[in-house]
Amino acid sequence: MNWLNLIPSKVSRTQGSPGSPPILIDCWTLSQSKVSRGQGSSNPQQPSPRDYTKRSSVKAPRGETGRSPPKTKKMKGTRAQTNTGRKEGVNLSKQQKKKKETTIDSYYSANGTEWERSANDKPDITADWIQAVEELKTQLRETDDNWKKNLKIKISHLETEALELKQENSVLKAKINQLENEAKEMKGELKRMKDDLQRKSDQKEKDDQKARDEIQSLRTRIQQLESSDLTRQQDTIKQNKKNEKIEENVKHLIHKTDDLENCSRRDNLRIIGLPEDHDKRKSLDIILEEIIQENCPEILEQEGKLEIERIHRSPPVFNPQLTTPRNVIAKFKNNQMKEKILQAAKKKPFRYHGNMVRLTQDLASSTLKDRKAWNTIFWKARELGLQPRIKYPSKLLTYSYRGKYGHSTQQKSSKHS
Repeated sequence: MNWLNLIPSKVSRTQGSPGSPPILIDCWTLSQSKVSRGQGSSNPQQPSPRDYTKRSSVKAPRGETGRSPPKTKKMKGTRAQTNTGRKEGVNLSKQQKKKKETTIDSYYSANGTEWERSANDKPDITADWIQAVEELKTQLRETDDNWKKNLKIKISHLETEALELKQENSVLKAKINQLENEAKEMKGELKRMKDDLQRKSDQKEKDDQKARDEIQSLRTRIQQLESSDLTRQQDTIKQNKKNEKIEENVKHLIHKTDDLENCSRRDNLRIIGLPEDHDKRKSLDIILEEIIQENCPEILEQEGKLEIERIHRSPPVFNPQLTTPRNVIAKFKNNQMKEKILQAAKKKPFRYHGNMVRLTQDLASSTLKDRKAWNTIFWKARELGLQPRIKYPSKLLTYSYRGKYGHSTQQKSSKHS
């Protein structure tokens, strides 16, 4: 607001409510009130500006409707002229101002009121009042300039802040757009993850269902196998019992077979340790007769001529890797003569041309194997001073003699017992 517009050259006019007449202020009254306020005294005869203003105010006539007349273009022109006069008044000299301020009769002559006529009778305006008005105008002008400068500064600050806010707004918009794009990407990623998880969950559910079906199938299969295994176990138990019976029967048959074989060999004698080169010069029956003639001639004198049904070496084929000579098997026609020769061989060792030979009962190979298993125990019993014997078919007997009169203890052992 330009404060200079409030101070006209002669009369200041302000507009109140619409339709009200202008308020007239006497410049002399304003100067006197300013001087009296500056000096600390007042003129009691002069009315105050407020009272004077109230007396000088005149209401404008209203129309028939009672409403104030609207603003006209003429009033706007008056305001434009007044503003032009104000601008010119700033540049006028003091003389021109005095000339304008000498009288206001021309302004009040149109009204013709008593207050206007009384205002014409007031003395001339003093130089102090003019100086005070000039100082007031100067102060108002400086205040207006300062106010404009401050307003420009504030406007520039506001423009700067608005620019900064605009930049911040653009940055925020960019960030918002970026966040929206990121949110869209995250939303798409979350959707893909959700779809992937759903797909994996469905696949997992299918796999679990398949595994459950397989487990159920395996359980059914296991139950079937357990049932069949139980049946098989029962069959196995039955079969084992049958096998045990078969084994017992087989052992019995083997025993009987061995016994039959041993019975078929009861007329045979086995000659052990006869060198291989002797039978190259003589036949085996002549060599056997010479062995009996050399070791027990009384048997030949009692029984007569030695009758041998068959004699041969066992095995029939010579093995050059063997270091010991092959055994000789002789089958006698007379069993009594064979038993006498065997008893004589048990009492003393037989010799033939300086070589020691042994005569034993010819037995089956299985029986010989069982008897051979007793060799270690047999020789250990002899070291202990016992007299071990092997009884048919493969039983070990031991005898011991102790004390003054002596007594015998018999212990029997057998591979079959």
